[in-house]
Amino acid sequence: MTRHGRPDRLGRGGAATALVLSLLLASGCTTSGGQGAASSASSTPGASNSAATRGSSPSAVSTSAPSTSSTSASSPGSSTTSSAPRPTTDPQQAAAAKPYLDKADAAGEVEQVMPGYRVVQSERCVVVGDLLEGQLRRHLRECDTAVQRIRRGWPKPLPQEKVLVLAPESDQAFTTLLRVTAEDSEGQISGWTGQFVVARHLGGFTTEDQVYELTQVIFLFLAMPNPWSGGVAWVSAGAALWLAEESMPDGALPVDEMLLDVMPPADRLDALPADEDVDTEVFGWPYSYAAAVFVVESFGKDALVRLLERQNVTGITDDEAVRPVLGISYAELDRRFSAWIKRQLAGLEPAPGDEGTA
Repeated sequence: MTRHGRPDRLGRGGAATALVLSLLLASGCTTSGGQGAASSASSTPGASNSAATRGSSPSAVSTSAPSTSSTSASSPGSSTTSSAPRPTTDPQQAAAAKPYLDKADAAGEVEQVMPGYRVVQSERCVVVGDLLEGQLRRHLRECDTAVQRIRRGWPKPLPQEKVLVLAPESDQAFTTLLRVTAEDSEGQISGWTGQFVVARHLGGFTTEDQVYELTQVIFLFLAMPNPWSGGVAWVSAGAALWLAEESMPDGALPVDEMLLDVMPPADRLDALPADEDVDTEVFGWPYSYAAAVFVVESFGKDALVRLLERQNVTGITDDEAVRPVLGISYAELDRRFSAWIKRQLAGLEPAPGDEGTA
């Protein structure tokens, strides 16, 4: 999807986060009506619905086991193809990365798919990758900007830990580290696994595109310490996209503009976004953004903060997630949101059939 209503903002929307939530959903870690942790694509947290575009979802959290693909040794007598020597990581670089890779339990994976990696870091971020140093430093600047926007824009303090960003050169390494398939990661700029963020090295995307995606992904990384707890899908997706939009230099998109090219079908406007909407539908993340805007306008920013905090509580129903925060039932919240979103979208035609339009 393009940046809805503002083509100059290609990349706004959250392709990365969608993947995160989708991976969570695929793991079955949701309650009766909510999503797991972040939001989006279909099978596992970390998957994304679309390429970097405003209103799309970011990457995902993967609940699958770390990839164990390795180079197989050739059997005696078999023909082998000569290749360049495998790069080795400078000991000083390895020592600088070790505390962060060990904490994320990622040292083995990183050495396997990014041999000869380098490390750059700041007060906020640590970037480990097999790119040129200048490329790594660009990722570092983008991470720093995203973290700065998150801390400035989210109403409540978040953990101060450094964000670990893995920046592989190859698409194969990107999918391996993100623990998803190549199909699930198609079009993704970034994602997260619950322990670290993975940033794809792509041409054609501006720094603002990358920061927009990283704002969502890093926010979920910091705000969702228990990403497999279950919860209401649209809360995580909506909060991440709301924060990214609020932090944009040119201001947040209005709800009708965000949904202009991805209108939900008419029957979806009778309720808050369902898990399957957030997970698989092209309108899922933009519609979740609308729900977050509704909560902020109706109950205040603190209500969105507390709803997200409820995402980290395991074993609760949708009603139990909402009532302590908003003082109303989930059914009543559905009713109020439906009336509100129909007013916001008055004059726009709902998408036909069962799916939104791309």
